[in-house]
Amino acid sequence: MPDENRFIAYKIYPNAVVGLESSPMARDWMDESDDRFAYRCLPMVLTNQSGWTLRTIGDIRAYWFGGPKKTDVRIENEGEQAANCATCTFGSGIITFTISVLLKTLKGSCSF
Repeated sequence: MPDENRFIAYKIYPNAVVGLESSPMARDWMDESDDRFAYRCLPMVLTNQSGWTLRTIGDIRAYWFGGPKKTDVRIENEGEQAANCATCTFGSGIITFTISVLLKTLKGSCSF
């Protein structure tokens, strides 16, 4: 693999397990969104263009009850590795995922 497509993943937490894999730029669910609206989210589009997927280790279920408060979201993290990986920090149905690695591109890379 050419250096411009490589990076280093540093574990932030010593016992962290990371599901990191190459992924396609397009996503079926984004293609199927109303008028392909999901492609208008710049962070998602940039992440897709970088071509990597970080998978959670363990199941996560989230329920949003439609309100603006953090308490209007219930998150269930299953398994020790998934514990506290998803939280509701902002409310309004927004879920934040904490990843357990710090990614560093190699010199001269424009992957991220």
